[in-house]
Amino acid sequence: MQPQEKTPAANGKIISFILKNRWIITAVAVAVIVVFTGVMGYLSVIDTKNKKAAIELENLTEKLGEWISETDQTKKEAIEKILTERLQKIALDYKNTFASQRAYYILGELFYQKENWEKAAEYYKKVASANKNYLSFVSLSNLAVCMENNGKLEDAIKTYKDIIASGLKPLIPRAKFNLARLLETTGKKEDAIKEYSSLSEDYPNSMWTNIAKQRLLLLEISN
Repeated sequence: MQPQEKTPAANGKIISFILKNRWIITAVAVAVIVVFTGVMGYLSVIDTKNKKAAIELENLTEKLGEWISETDQTKKEAIEKILTERLQKIALDYKNTFASQRAYYILGELFYQKENWEKAAEYYKKVASANKNYLSFVSLSNLAVCMENNGKLEDAIKTYKDIIASGLKPLIPRAKFNLARLLETTGKKEDAIKEYSSLSEDYPNSMWTNIAKQRLLLLEISN
């Protein structure tokens, strides 16, 4: 990855702000997988063809949790091998189904935890480009985080715009905030102010609006 040239907005207060609030750019993590295991996974279970895959994905979701918490490196590597092999097999055996999407999503989470942004992005892209559903747009959020962590800020900006255009309201406030934050980081101050303000107007009760107001205030002070 080529070093990123610093921009006027990518220093000082915004650096301090991001360092104190790293959770803002954290991908949607294992908790989301658990939610889909209980809610979306049920949709797979009621389809007889996908029942076997759904049950195995339940087990592999638990296995991912084991892998995350395992401290013994040898055991961790063994669990990872099982996860990657079994998930890839499900993804291929149940191609173009929700089971395949879930398998790719869990693989994306695995590589995200390893901070292998390129590999995580590869799997999140597979989920996002498949059947359009809530999981595909959650994967877009995670994809944007991987792009940012890999220094591909313009790609991340485009991806956040795609999430906003989807109209999926639960994901839009976070996407709008992160879009504004990246616009600010890349020196597009006026565009950032516009997005922060839009977030405050359209989603006044969102937790992201509270943070946006902080950024707007700091931007006004810096003028």
